[in-house]
Amino acid sequence: MKITPVILCGGSGTRLWPLSRHSFPKQFISLKTQLSMFQKTLCRVNKLACSGSKIDKIIIVTNERHRFLVLKQSEVLNMMHKIEIILEPVPRNTAPALTIAANAADKDSVMIVMPADHDINDENILADTLIKSAKACEHDSIYTFGIEPSDSNTGYGYIYSKSDRDFRLVCEFIEKPESDKAKLMIKDGNYSWNSGIFIMHPSTWIKAIGRTSKNIHDLSQQAWNSRKIDNLFIRLEKKIFRIIRE
Repeated sequence: MKITPVILCGGSGTRLWPLSRHSFPKQFISLKTQLSMFQKTLCRVNKLACSGSKIDKIIIVTNERHRFLVLKQSEVLNMMHKIEIILEPVPRNTAPALTIAANAADKDSVMIVMPADHDINDENILADTLIKSAKACEHDSIYTFGIEPSDSNTGYGYIYSKSDRDFRLVCEFIEKPESDKAKLMIKDGNYSWNSGIFIMHPSTWIKAIGRTSKNIHDLSQQAWNSRKIDNLFIRLEKKIFRIIRE
């Protein structure tokens, strides 16, 4: 199985202020260990490689301001030869970043998309689950990972899903609900926090975003096609990328 890991590393980390700042957001901060959350995400990718899966490159989508933080922290782990750094000229959310990554990925691979700011207690369980899901991933399916809620937090997105099997059918996504609604969802038992981890074939995502947002699909494609290579960085076309709407 061929895997293209995608690390989304464009967040500003405002929730962890003042430790996290615009110039040094939380994914680059070392909290519990000497490694930052971004570096631990890179190590997570190495676990996937140890499973026997083929990984040709690791795609990192970040922004202009943080490009040298990505470079430096990757170099510490001796992973510079494995990464491809794509720079967003202006901040955008997950959908454009995923669309750019899908255009950059090996079309015969399965993309495993991970945010750069996760703190995972059991890395082995996550790696096993990612590999299991990647092997099961069909060409017309998008897999997402839910986290069992510990409280009715209103700062997260919620996934509503149903099934008694390992893989549940996603029925609805609710973005940052009000407190009363969050409490009802927790009581229901079929809701989980949205982790931001996704698994899909690149073509599946491109087709899906083409059906749901022509703006994101078309402009992301144009920004990618007009990209420029600047040493170790891939720069997207700024004038096109900045007019993407979500």
